[in-house]
Amino acid sequence: MVEWEQQAFLKDTHHKKNEEYFIEKYLKPLSKKNESFPIPNGDDSSLINFNSLISVDSFVEGQHFPKDLDPFFIGYRSIAVAASDILAMGAKPEGCLLSITINKPSDEWFEEFSNGINEFLEQHKMSLLGGDITKGNLNIGVTVVGKTNNKILKRDGAKVNENIFISGSLGRGYLGRLKYRELDTKLNHFLMPKIPIHDIDKIREVASSCIDVSDGFLIDLKRILISSKVGADIFINENFCTNGKEDLICGDDYVLCFTSNLDEKDLTKILPDAHYVGKIIKEQKLDVFDQKKNRLNFNKLGWDSFI
Repeated sequence: MVEWEQQAFLKDTHHKKNEEYFIEKYLKPLSKKNESFPIPNGDDSSLINFNSLISVDSFVEGQHFPKDLDPFFIGYRSIAVAASDILAMGAKPEGCLLSITINKPSDEWFEEFSNGINEFLEQHKMSLLGGDITKGNLNIGVTVVGKTNNKILKRDGAKVNENIFISGSLGRGYLGRLKYRELDTKLNHFLMPKIPIHDIDKIREVASSCIDVSDGFLIDLKRILISSKVGADIFINENFCTNGKEDLICGDDYVLCFTSNLDEKDLTKILPDAHYVGKIIKEQKLDVFDQKKNRLNFNKLGWDSFI
């Protein structure tokens, strides 16, 4: 009798479009059991079988993405942006946890959202480990777990006279944000950020410090400078700016900014997409110069959700 009641309960739960329904139908299939994560999605916690790095991000509708954004891109972008923090430490993202707050859940929304997540997970060989769903204003919380070797990149390793590089050009995310309804979605770096996961092993070998550029190049570089107790001279160049000097502060780039004792010629042999952007100096200040060596002024250094 107890067994029959349990089966009836499970059957009844599956017909109601509640938390269990959306988890079972759209999120649990994204979970993959493997050596790193031996317990699949479904229990109260996940077991992690390696020395790991963990990072968490929150994405609020109207703050981090437009209110009318397709759920596919909300899913893809949320995981990509969170995974970028793991790359910044020299690790590769392997799995993630999701916390979803949504006011009006539907099959249509969850199908598109889970498709976006799955596309990113498949591209980067990641797995969804678990999470939670509740009702309220749309908010996506992502916790990413990454695997690294013995070397972890931090912000406090920059040294005087080292060179400053970025793994790709700036401004693509800013342009994509401005024109997210117009640009080819597959090429839109705001909707589908292309994080430099294939370069991270090479970057880890040559970098002394690293950070991902999310809030704006200048404000993120400043975080390295403060941690390392150094300063920097930046030399703006159209080769690494998509739109102009505003690319240094607009954010949504998801490239890696790192320091190295290699010169530009040697480093770009290893990382062809990387750009030299400046020099670490002893004096604790941050100056930006144009190609005529004029000092440029900025009203702000980047994006801050509290300002």
